[in-house]
Amino acid sequence: MNQVDSFFGGLANADMNGARYPFLTPGDYIVEIERCRMIAPRKHPNSIAFIIELTIVQSSNPAHEIGAKRSWYQGTETTDKFAMTQGTIKSLIVAVCALKYDDPATKAAVDTVVGKIGKAIFGPINPLCGHVIALTCTSKPKRDGSPYTVHSPFAAPGVQPKDIMALAAVYDSHPNVNVMNPGPQVTIPPVAVMGRPAAPPVAYQAPPPAAAPPPPTPVWNGTQWVFPPA
Repeated sequence: MNQVDSFFGGLANADMNGARYPFLTPGDYIVEIERCRMIAPRKHPNSIAFIIELTIVQSSNPAHEIGAKRSWYQGTETTDKFAMTQGTIKSLIVAVCALKYDDPATKAAVDTVVGKIGKAIFGPINPLCGHVIALTCTSKPKRDGSPYTVHSPFAAPGVQPKDIMALAAVYDSHPNVNVMNPGPQVTIPPVAVMGRPAAPPVAYQAPPPAAAPPPPTPVWNGTQWVFPPA
């Protein structure tokens, strides 16, 4: 069978709901989130998988150039992957909100709303579209010795973090949306679902430092000029 016949002969078994872009390999990245979604994988239909579609903004790996589209995939088909993916999605939420999870008060606040935030992120509203994060990918061996890419998200320097309660409010606004099959329950502008229109790739630039405040103005109090308290 030639390559043409081999390609088109396999279309019947193609998974249209899978990852649209190549996967990341080990390296340090700054990425812009385009879309977060959930699927029922063809190979494991009784499980769910999470796909985060990204645009590379900075990269330490020449295989993933600035402007390239990539996918970050997290499966749940085994007990180990289920628990690992839960931790990874929680790490993503902490990263986009730039929170210190080791602080007891912060941990308590996150744990109260993290479930509904996860549903909001991977639902049809797509509230993380356009948000920039740092991402480190490392390779670890599976039990069978084959490599597995671990994704570790962090807050990107100079990026305004998301407000954790605002993300929770996204879910509260649409609590009955079926995140696996949103259907007609919510009307979302196409740009909010599919991501922002394509733009020329540029290297990530941290915003300039805030300007110094103006000097205080003296005020006449009837007897002398005085400076108001800071």
